[in-house]
Amino acid sequence: MDNVIDKEALMNSLFLGQGMPSKNSNHPSGEVVTLLPPNQLVDFHSNELGHQPYQVREDADFDKLVESVMQRGVFEPIIARPDMQHEGKYEIISGHRRRLAALRAEVADVPVLVQEIDDDEANIRVCDANLHREDIKPSEKAWMYRIKREALRNLGRKQGMRTDLTSAQVEQKLKGKTSVELIAEEADDSRAQIQRYIRLTHLLPELLEMIDGGKLKFMVGVELSYLERPEQEALLDVIICDRVKPSLEQAQQLKQMSKEKRDLTVDLIHVLLQKEPGNSGLTAGYINKLLPQDIRKLPAVQKKAYTQAALEHYAVYLKEHPEKQQEWEN
Repeated sequence: MDNVIDKEALMNSLFLGQGMPSKNSNHPSGEVVTLLPPNQLVDFHSNELGHQPYQVREDADFDKLVESVMQRGVFEPIIARPDMQHEGKYEIISGHRRRLAALRAEVADVPVLVQEIDDDEANIRVCDANLHREDIKPSEKAWMYRIKREALRNLGRKQGMRTDLTSAQVEQKLKGKTSVELIAEEADDSRAQIQRYIRLTHLLPELLEMIDGGKLKFMVGVELSYLERPEQEALLDVIICDRVKPSLEQAQQLKQMSKEKRDLTVDLIHVLLQKEPGNSGLTAGYINKLLPQDIRKLPAVQKKAYTQAALEHYAVYLKEHPEKQQEWEN
C-alpha cells in the first residue's frame, strides 16, 4: 500500500521543539525515518531511460525551497529504496527536488523512508509522483506514460504470483482492462491521448526536443513517430538546413510514404516540404546535390562541416586569384 506522508504531524513535531528525527525514529505512518546524507541518495534510474523522466527545474520556486531548507531543513521524508547497482546508495522514489535542494543548501542530513520496492512498483510511483506537475514537458509526460504502461503490463503478467497488498490492488484493477485504460482512469488525458503521447517516445531526441520547444506541433510529432530512424534523420537534416517544419498534412504524407516503403531521402523530403517549389535558395536539397556522393550519406552536422570547409578553401583561392574575385563582384 502506498504510504501517505502525514506532513502536518511531522511539521508540528518540528515546530513544537522536537526538531528533526533522530538517526532512526518512527514516522507517523509507523515506518522508520532514517537520517542520511543527501549525497547517499541517487536519482531514480531503473527504467529504459536510465534516469527519471521528470527533470528538476532550478527556477524561482526551487530557489525558495533551497532557502527554506537552509533555514529549517527538510520536513517531508524522501522515499527511497536500496540501490542494487551502487552499494551504500539509495535510489529516490519520491523527493528528487528536496534532495537537490538539500545538496544546494549543503545540509548534513535529510529524513528518508527506506522501503523495499521492486522495479515495476517503483516506476509506477515515480511516474505518479510527477504526472500531476503543471510544468511538465510533452517529452516527460510521454516517457512517464510509456514507463508506467510497461510497469503495469509487467505486474499484469505476474498475476497470482504476488501476495503484497499494492500488487494485489493493481492486479485487481488490471482484470479485464488494458494498462492504458487503467492509466486513463487516473490521468487527465484520455486513452487515445495517452497513446499519442507514448508514440512520441519513438521520435529522435532532437525531434522530441522540438516538440518541447514548440517548434513542432504535437500531432505532427505523433505522425512523424511512425517514420523509421533513418527517415527521421533525413527529415531532421532538411528541417535544420532548410529551416522548414512539416505541416500535419505533410507529416501524414511522409508517414504514408514510409508505410509504402518509399525511399525517403533528403532530396525527396526537401521537395515535399518546400513551400515554394520554384525556390532556388541554398536549401538542404540543393546543397546536397552539389556534394560528392560519399559525402551525401553523412549526417547533417558532418555535411555542414564539409560545406563550410569547402567555402573557406574557396575564399582562400579567391584571395590568391583576385581576377576571379573581380569576376564575382562584376
